[in-house]
Amino acid sequence: MKNKFSTMILMLGLTVGGLFTSATFATTRNGVTCGLFDSIDEPGAIHWPVNGNLYYCGNTPSSDAAGVSVVWNAAQGATQRVVGSQVVPFLRQTFTATGVEVYVFNTVGDFQKYFGYTFTPPPLASIADIAGFTAKPGQIASHPGPFTAIFQHSPSIDSNPKRLLLIAQTTNHEMGHEMDRAYLYPSGALAPKVSASRNYLSAVNLDITHVNQLTCLQVFSGTGLTASVIKSVCATNATNWTRMRSLWPYDTTADEFFANVFAADSPGGAVNEALATIIGNDFTHTVEYERGLRTGTGKP
Repeated sequence: MKNKFSTMILMLGLTVGGLFTSATFATTRNGVTCGLFDSIDEPGAIHWPVNGNLYYCGNTPSSDAAGVSVVWNAAQGATQRVVGSQVVPFLRQTFTATGVEVYVFNTVGDFQKYFGYTFTPPPLASIADIAGFTAKPGQIASHPGPFTAIFQHSPSIDSNPKRLLLIAQTTNHEMGHEMDRAYLYPSGALAPKVSASRNYLSAVNLDITHVNQLTCLQVFSGTGLTASVIKSVCATNATNWTRMRSLWPYDTTADEFFANVFAADSPGGAVNEALATIIGNDFTHTVEYERGLRTGTGKP
């Protein structure tokens, strides 16, 4: 599936001549201009975010149109599930109703200028690692509504030959954060103010129990990790979940793991492909829980 998705986004990068940003609906703040992204007549909630909720922020929209194209395609793919032959765009309807916006910036610096916000890297991460951001309620004073930002020229992706795929995977991840926000943070991201969902914790704990009953090689083989990394990980006297947390301390925190599960189950997958493989193989209860949320058929 990933190879097909990679081919699709590379084709998109070559066929985006009809996509553009509108100067009519543009706002400039501190030297950074964000223009509304205009699609070819895509009204209605099913077409979120190109139905008036996607903004491109930068000085060279024509050369970077491929990045914008990938972002909205990834966002649309990430927020649908297929039940039988029916596409269920539940989250896209939800995001339209609640006014979730997507901003595509060149860099974190442009984002900080536009929103007048000093970006502090989250614990265990750095500015260079950050390719996306999803605001929590009240986090950005100048923009209280829900929104996601993608930094398409962040150092962590800009020189990578798979940069278009990384932009799509980053978008998948941020849409996971948006779903978390839409359901008032079942991940526990706002704990202790808002407790994690019992249903979510039950699903995760069932999967952790399962993972810990497997051998180390059963969990980490086939993930793309090098043999030396797997040997080092398996040499530790620890449970497999502890080994996962040791390998990926940031990606396994409460809200980040929630978003990684969402991305792993989306077209194109997650940036952390090794973790996504383990999620797909062994976190079946957690994946099913989130599928319920993204289709509106489950209980938070």
